[in-house]
Amino acid sequence: MNDVLPTDIARRKGPLRDLASRLSARHTALLLIDIQNDFCALEGAFGKLGYDVSAMPAMAEHNRLLLESARAAGLLIVFIRACYDEVFLGRPLAEQFHKRDFIDSMCLSGDWGIDWYGGIAPGAADNEVVVTKHHFSAFWDTDLDLYLRSNGIETVVCTGVVTSGCVESTARDAFFRDYGVVIAEDCVADPQVERHRASLGKLAQTFGVVVNSEEIRAIWADEETNLPAFWTETGKRTLLPSDEAGLLAPAHTALLSFGMPEGAAEAAVLAQLDAAARRAGVLRIDAVTENRPAARSAVSMRAEASNGGPRLPLSEGAVELVKHRASAFADTSLGHLLRANEIRTLVVAGVETHVDVDATARDAHMRDLQVVVVRDCVVATEPEARHLHEASLETLARHFGRVMTSDAICARWAG
Repeated sequence: MNDVLPTDIARRKGPLRDLASRLSARHTALLLIDIQNDFCALEGAFGKLGYDVSAMPAMAEHNRLLLESARAAGLLIVFIRACYDEVFLGRPLAEQFHKRDFIDSMCLSGDWGIDWYGGIAPGAADNEVVVTKHHFSAFWDTDLDLYLRSNGIETVVCTGVVTSGCVESTARDAFFRDYGVVIAEDCVADPQVERHRASLGKLAQTFGVVVNSEEIRAIWADEETNLPAFWTETGKRTLLPSDEAGLLAPAHTALLSFGMPEGAAEAAVLAQLDAAARRAGVLRIDAVTENRPAARSAVSMRAEASNGGPRLPLSEGAVELVKHRASAFADTSLGHLLRANEIRTLVVAGVETHVDVDATARDAHMRDLQVVVVRDCVVATEPEARHLHEASLETLARHFGRVMTSDAICARWAG
């Protein structure tokens, strides 16, 4: 880890926020999970198989009250629904359904069972969105994370069914994505009371905070702020840096380097940039491509990232990131590393401009990071690809970020 970062990590990152700060309407989203007929109604899939759905009406009523409170407070509200059409059903999940006698699946498109239950349904407001999922967790292969990060969300309040299944799966994945997690204990339900209690106990112990919805509603009702919620256009603009100093603020910037071939003219420039980053306390990450046979696929064998010849050694104090594809985000811990350190701007340097640098810069942009590519610290080593170097820089500058010189970046960090 970068040696300028404090070593007392728990003291720096770990102090508990009070519940009111955690639940501020400005940065909190309400996730209503699978409150649908097949899971909640006596005539639904669960009810027909004899599952105990007696707790569902009370759960729905508590959710109705919480939803009213969230609407009054102006939260981002996400209605999450399951859809298990055959075309989306993978074999492992189908096997689990078969084992539990859901032979014909459930929550099918166009059926009554997929509809919302108990009057819990989305409205037409801009801050109310619907996410359709095909796994237990609402994060898997959906646009949920996009809605949350696009709107400056820091905390999610999870409600719905079932506590030990889709609610817990979603809450765990929210925690793994570095969102604060709050469970409204009277707004979740499970056909088995023992599993419900065990799940709430585990969530409270390891993944978040479990509180009564009345306490949550009271916080939202009492909150007074003149600041706009981050989901509004005005609120979103406050999240953007106002100038280059804000863009490159060391506390929220990381330098990602793909190394430089020994002897390259740009190597000395990259060394200067790295030194400036170190002095300023910028998080520094050295990405190393590892082409181990076990990490290769039939596709990647045909299009592996260029090695570019012998590289300079890793810079002292930087985090080493091992990657297996052109993009440093592909199946690595880079996304988590950046989120865990509240990084908003990623400065990219090294080789190859048109491969590793380009792929990573685009992926960073898609993840809503500010992207800066260092013009005099990126290289295309293959002579026949030099024209792609300029073309890539032009495309990145036009669509995916900024292209700046190392002098301009070093000057900001020195200041």
